[in-house]
Amino acid sequence: MFFFTRDMPALAVALLIAGVPLSLVGLTAGRTARRFNRHDAAVAERIGEEFWHMLQRPALSAYAPDNQGGEIQEARVVELQRHFDQETAGNLDGALHHNFSSFSSSFGLSVGRGGQNWFGAASAGNTTGLLTGLSNVSLSMHSTTRDNLMGDALFSVLEFPTNSGELDTMRLISMSQPGAAAWIGDLVNAVGQNLGGHSTHSGETVLRHVPDLVGHFTPKDISYTTDRLKALERRHRDTGLIPTLHAFGQPIGRNAMIATEIRFADGQRSHLFPLQFPRILGNAIGKASSSALEGLSQTPQKAVAQN
Repeated sequence: MFFFTRDMPALAVALLIAGVPLSLVGLTAGRTARRFNRHDAAVAERIGEEFWHMLQRPALSAYAPDNQGGEIQEARVVELQRHFDQETAGNLDGALHHNFSSFSSSFGLSVGRGGQNWFGAASAGNTTGLLTGLSNVSLSMHSTTRDNLMGDALFSVLEFPTNSGELDTMRLISMSQPGAAAWIGDLVNAVGQNLGGHSTHSGETVLRHVPDLVGHFTPKDISYTTDRLKALERRHRDTGLIPTLHAFGQPIGRNAMIATEIRFADGQRSHLFPLQFPRILGNAIGKASSSALEGLSQTPQKAVAQN
């Protein structure tokens, strides 16, 4: 409660009246910031725990086929291509053409007194200048393209029998290992940026785990699968035998799918794409958020019980 007297200056009264709502706004903002910081820290702690559990689970859990994926059985390879990731490095040397212009203004004023008389003098001036030039330019460009020999992507066409007994084809595509790793990293990074990036505890926690999650869930069988399929193709061409395989994937068009798993006739399995990783990541973030909210809501009740 504030009391005003006649002796209190009017300016002080005005400042006091204006300061009351500003103080209330500051207190409200501070309380909101502390509440957000507590929630953010709690979410970050839970995210760290959920990511630890993710890294303990088998990586192959992210490769399990789902009911909405495609599946073909008793398929044989009729076409196979291998594509390698390429990296290009360039160097450009050159010269820069400059144009300079300048301008300045001056103003002077003098005042004096002689006897009973005053006198004054003023002066003003402007100066401008322009400097331009042209020099010879020599440019060179050197480009080097390198193939990542362990970054091969798979493209194949498989032929398989349908339920009616006819033969049909399926185009099977597999990302390269670096491409799949970049896809996983982009997903995790997008989640971290959505949570505030490096400016929040939760976003920082997510971004800090990007290398670990990428290393754990990146497919390891892509190059091996391509080698096996090349061997099957050559065996069919040389001996006339028709080796078959069983393929799973995610449909991306008519009779085309991204390969997630291939099972060979001898029982070997190759895991090519972690189709379930977005679901696993989303479940971890959702569980961390709900767990943090539950923990914060129970804290006041525990404090009252202790008192």
